[in-house]
Amino acid sequence: MEEKPSEEYTDIGGLDKQIEELREAI
Repeated sequence: MEEKPSEEYTDIGGLDKQIEELREAI
């Protein structure tokens, strides 16, 4: 897990924001 690139963490953060927005929309 420590070998994951920092870019992947950025993508995960973006997904978390999208998920939060979707949850609020529901």
